[in-house]
Amino acid sequence: MEYVDGIPIDEYCDKNKLTINQRLNLFIKVCEAVQYAHNNLVIHRDLKPNNILIKNDGTIKLLDFGISESIKCRK
Repeated sequence: MEYVDGIPIDEYCDKNKLTINQRLNLFIKVCEAVQYAHNNLVIHRDLKPNNILIKNDGTIKLLDFGISESIKCRK
C-alpha cells in the first residue's frame, strides 16, 4: 500500500479557501477519477471526504477500495 501525503478534500478546500468555482473544478476531477474506476468495472462503495485525499500539488487520490465491488458484464 502506498503512503499518500495529502489531506481530505473538505479540509483542503477550507484550508486553501477555495471559491465555489474552484471547488466545483476539483469535484469534476474527483468525478473523472470515479469514472475511470467505473470504466474498469470497479465501484468504490465508500466515497466520503476522508477517502478523497488531495496532495500538495493538487493531485487527487481515491483511497480505501477495500469494500469496492468488481462488476461483471451481463449479456
